[in-house]
Amino acid sequence: MNPNPNDFVRYKVRRQLDACVRRAVSSLEHENTLMAQSPISMFQRLLKVYKSLKPLLAFLTTFPLVPQSVRTGIGLLAQVLEQVTEAGPKLTTWFKAGKDLEEAA
Repeated sequence: MNPNPNDFVRYKVRRQLDACVRRAVSSLEHENTLMAQSPISMFQRLLKVYKSLKPLLAFLTTFPLVPQSVRTGIGLLAQVLEQVTEAGPKLTTWFKAGKDLEEAA
């Protein structure tokens, strides 16, 4: 029985996807979820998870067994998250808790 060359590709892709999910879970395990979360810390957490799961989203947009409408939706979500990722540093420096209170005083 000859080995199928596609088996190696599938195995390699699966290992890469498993690794990206493990990285995302691992990065969240080290956070203190008992502390109150500010909007900016939740935003940074969203960006961290998106960056880790980006390969999985890219794979899902091309996987033929996923319905086309779902692939399109995942692709749109990935595009919007990518735009938010690019704007992330600007947003985190712009947001300052209590900034509006300082201006009123």
